Amino acid sequence: MSVKPRISVIIPYRNHENFLEQAVRSAAEQIYRPLEIIIADDASDIPAREVIDPSTYAVPVRIFRREKHRGVSAARNLGMEKARGDYLAFLDADDCWSPRHLADF
Repeated sequence: MSVKPRISVIIPYRNHENFLEQAVRSAAEQIYRPLEIIIADDASDIPAREVIDPSTYAVPVRIFRREKHRGVSAARNLGMEKARGDYLAFLDADDCWSPRHLADF
């Protein structure tokens, strides 16, 4: 019997408030649901907590914010530090996945 891996989705976020909700929803509505979605807020002008409500998704959404802008690589690293999954999947805040993106993992 094969056990499917637990996947943490990491979304680095900085000033993409018009797209963030769509990105999170596309990750949360995967056929194979991730363990968690982590938003790594890199000192956005409008914090991620003001853009989305983590409690509205079927998957746990965790938000971590840096107060000083350090760039997308640092945001990804922050997400990696906080992740609990066996594997990591990266999704940009201004992008979306098709529902089967994680299904064939």
